[in-house]
Amino acid sequence: MDVRKIAREQWAKKLIDQERYYDVEQWLDEDNDNKPVRLYFKPANMRNRMSVIELANKTSKDGAPSVFELAVSTIIKRCLTEDGKRKFKDSDYEDMLINYDADILWQIYYEISTVKPLAEEVEDAKKS
Repeated sequence: MDVRKIAREQWAKKLIDQERYYDVEQWLDEDNDNKPVRLYFKPANMRNRMSVIELANKTSKDGAPSVFELAVSTIIKRCLTEDGKRKFKDSDYEDMLINYDADILWQIYYEISTVKPLAEEVEDAKKS
């Protein structure tokens, strides 16, 4: 079998197996019966990862972006709506750095960065 086909099939399976969401308990959506805002995310391919770094580099004030700038860039580029559209725009970057709770942003970044396959999550749940 063609290695390119094998690689594409593996990636397609990973996208399905590792699609996840995170409910931000501190952000209540008035338009949705005051339920927590739900952010969806999928594994990142190389283009996704490059776009995170490009945004952080473009917006960084001192040249090299800090880990916090990379975290905010990751949130902007990776968080999706339920129908797969981006939840945030690149133009939200500065506003997020100044006007959003850093602890909540850090938790969102952590959730995005530590996605486990569903089978692994089920096993973890069985152990506890």
